[in-house]
Amino acid sequence: MRILLLSLLLFAPLLEMQGQTKFPWGPEVNIMLEDFKGEVPPMVEDSVQQSYFASRLEYNIQYSPLFNSRNINRYVHLHFTPEECWIEEGENTEYLVAFANLNWDMAELYARKFRQKAFNTQFLFADPNTVSRLYDETLKEMSTREVQFESQLRVADDPIALLAAELEKVNREIEELSDFCKMCKPKRKRR
Repeated sequence: MRILLLSLLLFAPLLEMQGQTKFPWGPEVNIMLEDFKGEVPPMVEDSVQQSYFASRLEYNIQYSPLFNSRNINRYVHLHFTPEECWIEEGENTEYLVAFANLNWDMAELYARKFRQKAFNTQFLFADPNTVSRLYDETLKEMSTREVQFESQLRVADDPIALLAAELEKVNREIEELSDFCKMCKPKRKRR
């Protein structure tokens, strides 16, 4: 009986995670209000409409002396989980959904920047901490850009237009890094 209870305790979180749908980034994926399937947590009554968009940028690389490729594109994953996303519906719902789309594309841009950094780093696996350091640097850059953009949004006369312009800029940058999509193989520079 103890073994059964212990196994249930150990595997219950895994079963819960299995039930969640994860959607990978794709150029055709457009976040919509229906994608916010999570339950809105209890909040203080105020005039601020809120949302949470659950996207994850992760990498999964097993270090081995036999692994000598600098192309880590397929090991870098970006996905969102609708069951963890929530939104308070109200007058700014359209704006919050547009902001989620910008965050989603921004995460893909920085996934590609991370892949590019790894690809351009000589002796990538000479030090097992190199990939982790590059990942942390990339997340810090993304966070800095997001904070700067959010500051601009707060003072913008037309935040929807500013969001659209930033989304267009991010999509151009994504296209410039087309060799670093998840399933792409970057071209090596000739010496």
